[in-house]
Amino acid sequence: MLSEEEQAKAVAAFETLGVCTQLAEAAAALGWKSPSAIQEQAVPLHLLDKPQALFALVLSPTRELAIQISEQFEALGAGIGVKCAVLVGGIDMMAQERRTQLFSATMTSKVAKLQRACLRDPAKVEVASKYSTVDTLRQQYMFVPAKYKDCYLTFLLTELAGATSIIFTRTCDSTRRIALMLRNLGFGAVPIHGQMSQPKRLGALNKFKAGERSILIATDVASRGLDIPSVDVVVNYDVPTNSKDYVHRVGRTARAGRSGRSVTIVTQ
Repeated sequence: MLSEEEQAKAVAAFETLGVCTQLAEAAAALGWKSPSAIQEQAVPLHLLDKPQALFALVLSPTRELAIQISEQFEALGAGIGVKCAVLVGGIDMMAQERRTQLFSATMTSKVAKLQRACLRDPAKVEVASKYSTVDTLRQQYMFVPAKYKDCYLTFLLTELAGATSIIFTRTCDSTRRIALMLRNLGFGAVPIHGQMSQPKRLGALNKFKAGERSILIATDVASRGLDIPSVDVVVNYDVPTNSKDYVHRVGRTARAGRSGRSVTIVTQ
């Protein structure tokens, strides 16, 4: 929670973007002290045409992220009458007029291709031209024998006792196996992966967010966009296949100015 002085400064900072006072106050109430770099550039550009009442369709890569975005809309828009619904799956929509905004943490060739297909004469806002991590993230690796990988993971988690951790694996089977192993060793671990039903995925994520479990073992389904403020450490049990996936994974910690740590397990 912000102090009264910090809240007043935060409201003033968000009002400089051109948004209404109610929205600025809602942002401050969420504990946001100032707009992010992308907000500072993108929001005023969007408001140039002074849009009135409108409908928006927000697309996300995962169901969990779609629900998180909906929660943020509801929290920010409560004072200005915003109504939000979450749709999981595909839906056909036709519109006479629309405004499309495309946001991506990593501008890959596939995203660029989507941009060319969907956008016409777009205005481009960019805060970083390459994949990068934040300065508040401490990045480390462990070089270990492959057959003792689980032993070193257990040692690492024992050393990190009291910390909240996300462990990323390459496969659903590894996620289930590691979660079972850690629970048998007394760790509060819960898995999340694409083969789980939606209620079970949300249940696992909510237990982790609420602090009922301190370790989340996940496939890359949890690496895109999810904002869980309490994550202290990200562990790459399996090395990501490319730098883009690495940036997404370690980006689950050290968010919004907070510090964090990542450890990648590299085998011989």
